[in-house]
Amino acid sequence: MQGNFWIILLIFWSIISTYSQSWEFDEVIQFIRPRIFTRFYGFQPYTDNPQGAYYVMESGATFPVKHKFEVGLSKNFLDNLLEKKWDKIADIRAYTLFGALQGGVRNQTILDRDVLKNQNYFFQGSFGGLHLTKKLRILFWQFQGHLFAEPRHAYFPGIYSGIAGIFRLYGLRKYLYYGLAVGYFKNYPIPIPFFGGQYPLGDHWNLVATLPYRIGMQFVSNGFSVITGLRPSGSVFLVHEPYRNFTFYSQGLAYCQSRIRLGKGIFLYMEAAWAFYGQFFIPEYNYSKIQRGIYVQGGLTFTGGKTLLEKLADHIFK
Repeated sequence: MQGNFWIILLIFWSIISTYSQSWEFDEVIQFIRPRIFTRFYGFQPYTDNPQGAYYVMESGATFPVKHKFEVGLSKNFLDNLLEKKWDKIADIRAYTLFGALQGGVRNQTILDRDVLKNQNYFFQGSFGGLHLTKKLRILFWQFQGHLFAEPRHAYFPGIYSGIAGIFRLYGLRKYLYYGLAVGYFKNYPIPIPFFGGQYPLGDHWNLVATLPYRIGMQFVSNGFSVITGLRPSGSVFLVHEPYRNFTFYSQGLAYCQSRIRLGKGIFLYMEAAWAFYGQFFIPEYNYSKIQRGIYVQGGLTFTGGKTLLEKLADHIFK
């Protein structure tokens, strides 16, 4: 029972990390416009042997499948505008259906008396949507399948997940969202409720949070942003030799992440973090070790068009 508990706990953090990377909570509606990205991230422990490190290279794309955005002014437009009744200013009908594909390679190095190097390929596909309600709230949902395998072995386990929630817009930099994510791996369904948003603190500072995933402070100015705070990360590996098993990683990070706009629709992402607490876990051997170290991430994103959030802001707050 104790082994099952740790498996569930570590998968919990791995799925949370996966959602953070694909859903991009710091820009909740970012992904619905066309997007191509490539990135690298990895963790290097600084503890005594044995220790486990991992490095990941991945690329992906997000593409709208079907969308609609129609705007008409309400009958009492001027009165509602003066009274700041944003949800009654315009009659807006909007929705977006989108798909996403992502793939890459993970490398794992376990250092003990011997050095064990392991490589996994993975593929991830998802389908989701955003629907604007009459009260200018956005219902969002997504279904996702994540398959991974070792070279030369025809075995493809997967992590399957779904997410649904409500996004509420209060201003250009002020919003709130909440919902439920459910992950499924090795016959364990894992529900993950979440709650978060952004709150402005002055002209350039924002408080950002997605609980239980992360909390931080953001500085934004002229296409440049920096977020610093606390969040988890993690990864899971399939290992066939000496016999089929899984290796799990989970870390708690004190991180600093920056985003720089290089041009229209082109963004450079960089992150450096200290893993103040982490666990390297192999359940088949009943082996677990606490390890600390450095986590890094970097990548490029190319986007096109406006997000649903930007379209709403154009019609309501400008």
